[in-house]
Amino acid sequence: MKRTLFMLMVIFILGIAAADAWAQNLTGTWSCNDGGTYYLHQRGNELWWLGESRDKGATWTNVFQGQIAGTQIKGNWADVPQGRIMGSGQMVLQIIKTAPFSPEVRLKAITKTGGFGGSEWKKVK
Repeated sequence: MKRTLFMLMVIFILGIAAADAWAQNLTGTWSCNDGGTYYLHQRGNELWWLGESRDKGATWTNVFQGQIAGTQIKGNWADVPQGRIMGSGQMVLQIIKTAPFSPEVRLKAITKTGGFGGSEWKKVK
């Protein structure tokens, strides 16, 4: 009985640790397959970013604000006048673990409107 109770406690603690590991902090610098650099800031379940084209934002610069719910992020993006391109829309991102037990994740656009170019992000620092 004690051994069973001990094993249940271990499983419970490991489950909490796994859940905490999944609750990633996405704050940092990310690269995207559109060639841009994105600066993400997470506050609780809210995510903000500033994205710039590789020419320091002369072609496009955008901002995003979204809500994290589980493994998805739903939000709105808009280009700002630092760049030449001006668009806006909505986007849903999926948070994807790169490997089991790894703290690394990547982001993948599931849906996007308004002509947003990028679709996959990888954290660089």
